[in-house]
Amino acid sequence: FVSSETSALILVNILFSSLTLLPLMALTYSIFSVPAAFMAGLLYLTNPLCWLESGKVLADPTGLFFVITALYFLVRAHHGTSKYHLFVGGLILGLSLGVRLDYFPFLVSLVYVSGYTLPGYAGLFIGVALWLLPQLSIGGWSDFWVEANNFIIGHFSTWGGSIYSQSNLLERIRNLFWSYYANGLGGWWPDTPG
Repeated sequence: FVSSETSALILVNILFSSLTLLPLMALTYSIFSVPAAFMAGLLYLTNPLCWLESGKVLADPTGLFFVITALYFLVRAHHGTSKYHLFVGGLILGLSLGVRLDYFPFLVSLVYVSGYTLPGYAGLFIGVALWLLPQLSIGGWSDFWVEANNFIIGHFSTWGGSIYSQSNLLERIRNLFWSYYANGLGGWWPDTPG
């Protein structure tokens, strides 16, 4: 529907970043109270790190929507509302892994809530299958593993952005400051795009 892949990804980020407000407030309400939910929503809306990331070709804003939505359903399941919530929480958590694989640690929340019951894991399996099977049908297993390996090597060594890829401690601290202050909070830095 748009002229470029970059524009398409940014539009998806803007959509899901905007929608994140709903599960965030619902999650906060289910744990705390209505005033806390409104405060969480207000903090989300006014935090530049949230809305500046939406205008970039990164998976973080879209992934945040899926993780917070999954956590909302898992918290509801933990409160004993229904097995439906457990299944949906697992399903959305499985989808989140297709958006950003490094949300893998959130599986701990599914294991904690599900224990030995099946619905949460069934949802997770279906959620992963919804993004993995189409990818495998396009290129097959071997191409998938080659691309996955190239991405992991690129992400953690070639492209930078991790402690492993930057051995100089002062440069790591500078990069951390740039990432949060200039890149995330909208502050100024000499190499920040104007």
